[in-house]
Amino acid sequence: MKTAHSYRPPGRPKDPERARQRKHAILEAAAIVFARSGYDATDLEEIAQTIGLSKAALYYYYPSKESLFLAAVDHGMKLLRQAVHTVSREVSDPLQRLGEAIRAYLRFFHDHPQFVELMIQERAVFRDRKKSTYFEHRDANVHEWRDLIAGLIQAGRVRKIPVDGLLNVLGAQVYGTMFTAHFTGARQSPEQQAADIIDIVIGGMLTPAERRKQSAR
Repeated sequence: MKTAHSYRPPGRPKDPERARQRKHAILEAAAIVFARSGYDATDLEEIAQTIGLSKAALYYYYPSKESLFLAAVDHGMKLLRQAVHTVSREVSDPLQRLGEAIRAYLRFFHDHPQFVELMIQERAVFRDRKKSTYFEHRDANVHEWRDLIAGLIQAGRVRKIPVDGLLNVLGAQVYGTMFTAHFTGARQSPEQQAADIIDIVIGGMLTPAERRKQSAR
């Protein structure tokens, strides 16, 4: 006879690693279905069937459609951070590391367009949230890029301009490029998009002679 203490809801794996893998599978499937069908039209039964679970088992992990949707967006942002760090952490030069991070960011969303769709849907459906999941993650991790920029300024490799202002401009450029590519269809590869940002935004659009001329005015 099972006691209340020993009871497990249907479909719950005994092994914590299997439970982690199942949650990963649920979130991956949810991201694709939500992106394809939209939040309102998505039926959790479809997500459950995609990975061979019952709807009851799905509800064990995520008790509502809202909680599953927001968890799927959060999952995407964690994967983004992992993708950026996997590439950039191997680069010792800080300026090159910044360039690799931009390339990895644009490549991630090119390869995983479902998470762009989820970001759009989150903004449309949950407008009362003070901060979207994307910006929650950005603000939680911006310190490392702030430190990197500050180090480049201290080393004399970047002009002495406000670090947060530089990060805001660069972040807006990368963020906007990602959405533009998604909406219009990427006419350039993520690598070429990143190269243009690095060349124009980081390198500057003015020639040294023109920059001296502007400074003299």
